[in-house]
Amino acid sequence: METSAGDGVAFDATERRSVALDSAPWRAGLVLGCLGLLAFSGTLPATRLAVPVFGPTILTCSRIEISAVLGIIALCLLQGRRWSRRSELPGILWTGLGLAVGFPFFVALALERVPSAHGAVVVGLAPAATAIISVVRTGERPRDSFGSDVGSEFWR
Repeated sequence: METSAGDGVAFDATERRSVALDSAPWRAGLVLGCLGLLAFSGTLPATRLAVPVFGPTILTCSRIEISAVLGIIALCLLQGRRWSRRSELPGILWTGLGLAVGFPFFVALALERVPSAHGAVVVGLAPAATAIISVVRTGERPRDSFGSDVGSEFWR
């Protein structure tokens, strides 16, 4: 089946798809994505088990230290190929505060009082909340189905 790519170049759509699905980077990405999903799925139950023993503050600080050590190892392995510019540091610091301190700390606080299944529901709603906040902050005009797309996230 011959189709046009829009710039005058023709390609076989079925052949292109089969090449993309058989490529090693695609498979590697799928495997790494599944491993990441599997690893992340254990964080809420593990936090629920650890909070009564360590408390939310110690647990959050421990997560930060483990992340920092892993980050330093990654930077050493990359041999400093890409260091952040000074202008990027405020954004990195705000993001780090939210991801490394805020999220784990408030999840640990919440999981002292509710089961991890309830926490998973709230974490599952985070992408929909992120999409709404992004649209509001950037002033974008999303497509008409945006409301139903976000709504389906809430009713899964």
